[in-house]
Order: sequence, then C-alpha cells, then structure tokens
Amino acid sequence: LLLYPVYALLDWQLAAPEDLRNLLVTRAVFAALTLALFPVVRSRWFDRHPHRVSGLCLLVGAIGISVVTTLLEGMDSPHYAGLSLLLVASGLLFVWPARMVISTHLLVILSFLVPNLWSDPEISAGLAASNVFFLVVTSLLVGVGQVCAHDAFKAQIASQVIVERTRANLEQAHAQLKELDQFKSRFFQNITH
Repeated sequence: LLLYPVYALLDWQLAAPEDLRNLLVTRAVFAALTLALFPVVRSRWFDRHPHRVSGLCLLVGAIGISVVTTLLEGMDSPHYAGLSLLLVASGLLFVWPARMVISTHLLVILSFLVPNLWSDPEISAGLAASNVFFLVVTSLLVGVGQVCAHDAFKAQIASQVIVERTRANLEQAHAQLKELDQFKSRFFQNITH
C-alpha cells in the first residue's frame, strides 16, 4: 500500500503525459481496493482463512501492476518487475503450504499474461518472453523457499508438541514420585511407632 504513492510519483516524473491520467486512476483504484481489504484482516474470516486473505491481498496488488503494464508497453513493460517484487515480498511475509503457493503464484503470472495477451494479441516474442521467463523463475525460487519455510515451521510446531507432551509426562511422573515418597515416609513412621 505504501508503494502506490511512491510509484505514482515515479509515474508523474517518467510517464508520457497522455498515459499519466490512466496510470494515476489505476493506482488510486487498486490502493482503494487494498485499503478495503484491511478490515478483513481483523475479522473472524481472516482468523479461519489467513492464507486465503493474504493471497487475495497479493492478487489485488498483482492485478494492479498487470493493469499498469497493459497501459504502458504491454508485456515489454519494465513495470512487470513489480510483480517480481510482489512475489519476493510474499516469500518474506507469508508462510504458505505448497497448494497455496502454487495457486497464488500461478494466478500472479496469469494476471500478467491474460490481460496483456488480451489487450495486444500481436506481442513481439523477444523482450516479452524474457520478462515472462524471469517472472516464472522468480516465482519458482520464491515458491520453493515458501514451501521449505512452511515445512520447517510445521516441523518446529511438531517438535514443540513433543516437548510439551514430554514435559507434561515428566510433571506427572514427578507428582507420582512425590506421592510415593510421602507414602513411604508415612509407612516408615507407622512402623517405628
């Protein structure tokens, strides 16, 4: 959300005057959509479906960037790099299971391909292929990292559960040992009297 105004300033400086209005309107619309998702983060639905909500937030950003690419140079647009940044940010922020990583990353890539192919079916292969390749490779690298982080997180939780169960068993055994020790002390007291 913080990057929308920064990129709007960049558009103000670098974009062609005839593109500026469409770019600023697009950024404003997707900033508003992102803001509209904020209340969902504090809802019960988020508590039950955190992966879906975080994936939805990522997709809103991806669609916003992809719309900008259709307004400027299409699949040749350097703005596609924003999608790579978005994928890297998702890898740093979200610990997702494999199914969520695959579906979300695929939708991010499709958010770039579909509108650009639809708006310009006569795309030149050179730079567009390079941009798509870089986006796919970034997605794969980040996705592998996310899945590994998720698996490590699950293993850590499983280890914590084992430690907690062991601690509970030791506490129970300690309580039984104390009880047995008290019984033994009473037994010897009774014998000596």
